[in-house]
Amino acid sequence: MHFAQKRHVASKQLTQNATLATASTHQRILYLSALPNEILLAILEDLDISSLLSLCNVGTRFQTLAYIILAKRLLNNQSCVRLFFEQESRWRFTVDLKLTSVNPNTGQFVFTPVKPTVLRVFNSAILRNPTLQKIELLGPDVESLKAQTNFLSLPKPLQIKTMGSYRRCFSLHHPSTRTTAFSLSYDVSPTPADVKATRTGERWLTPVAFECPLVFFYPQTNSTSKVLQWMNSKFARGVQLRSYVARGRKSSRAGRPPGAEKDDVQVKPIECRETIDTKSLD
Repeated sequence: MHFAQKRHVASKQLTQNATLATASTHQRILYLSALPNEILLAILEDLDISSLLSLCNVGTRFQTLAYIILAKRLLNNQSCVRLFFEQESRWRFTVDLKLTSVNPNTGQFVFTPVKPTVLRVFNSAILRNPTLQKIELLGPDVESLKAQTNFLSLPKPLQIKTMGSYRRCFSLHHPSTRTTAFSLSYDVSPTPADVKATRTGERWLTPVAFECPLVFFYPQTNSTSKVLQWMNSKFARGVQLRSYVARGRKSSRAGRPPGAEKDDVQVKPIECRETIDTKSLD
């Protein structure tokens, strides 16, 4: 068989295998969708938090089921949200918060500090305001989320100029829902009279609550990662075909007479040329 024909047969076989694998996956999803919610809840309860968060991107029904399980899981286990605060890259603080309730009006998760924590920050014309620098989800069954060490895309500034209670609302761009709103409540008070201030303009910042929807913790895949995954899947097929052609050339050379050293036909490597639609990746 000619090398070009072998390439065509191999390409056709790979396409058929990919089609069968995709059809098999769709059938499994249809079988799961046919099950009642009670059975699905019993099945999904064995998943860890990171797997449940990934399941939320499958569809509305699985998102609702995962929401119920995650709310119970976060209320009862040792998982917590850790907030990282920073001012001028010099003063750094961390606060651990645990899920204590779910807002019945908005459906947002409400996290409160595990123990009262006071942050000593400073208000000055030559110093920038403190910022919420980083947010992590920690716990015994969220190890696979370690790759995503920060759920914030940019630091969020905090106001401390005047004393009082604050509720700062922020927005976060998420690939699955475009915009996600979350808030941080905190109190700003002067330095107590029985405590010596370290410098002028000192403020005591006390975190009170952190509220966010469940989508805030969804695994985020940016456009660059999607393009790389697409390229890997496309070019892996070309690599498999090249290795198949190389094995065919090697076997054909083994059956040649002693004087034949070069191939009469030069086989060019297969190139995968397809147009990437960047709009569909966002």
